[in-house]
Amino acid sequence: MELSINNQFLSIVSDFISNEYLLLFILSLLPITELRLSLPFGILVLNLPWQLVFCVCVLSNSIIGILLVYILEWAIGVFSKILFFKKTINYFLNRSIKKHEKYEKYKRFALVLFVGIPFPGTGAWTGALMSYAIGLDKKYSSLSIVIGVALSGVIMTILSLSGKVILG
Repeated sequence: MELSINNQFLSIVSDFISNEYLLLFILSLLPITELRLSLPFGILVLNLPWQLVFCVCVLSNSIIGILLVYILEWAIGVFSKILFFKKTINYFLNRSIKKHEKYEKYKRFALVLFVGIPFPGTGAWTGALMSYAIGLDKKYSSLSIVIGVALSGVIMTILSLSGKVILG
């Protein structure tokens, strides 16, 4: 029995490293695609089991969100010394603050909702930037981003599975 479980685990790990799951992991790390693209891509295009696609995409998108929360202050400090990046950073910071104003009435759940509702311009990347811009606690921000990413993953999985049923 133990040997069978170990073989299954090794099979999953080797599949992850050598095929589409690695692609999904990388796509979920990127700021434009995040899991809003990678999750439906894995389910609808690659025809992979939705449970594994969900786990890979949510894990990957959560990792980048947490990483950003902790390195954003340093990165902004470094890049804002360069004029081109300074203008771009200021644009995105101002945009994040404006987006947060829409969610102000939700107070504690604003970041979760912002990351969790899969609209263009929302997600882990923008959520981390927003949490930095408004000065939220890093631990609270990380937890909120992970919960928001999971919520977004659930929404995108339901939409993808519904699309799969409709498309046949």
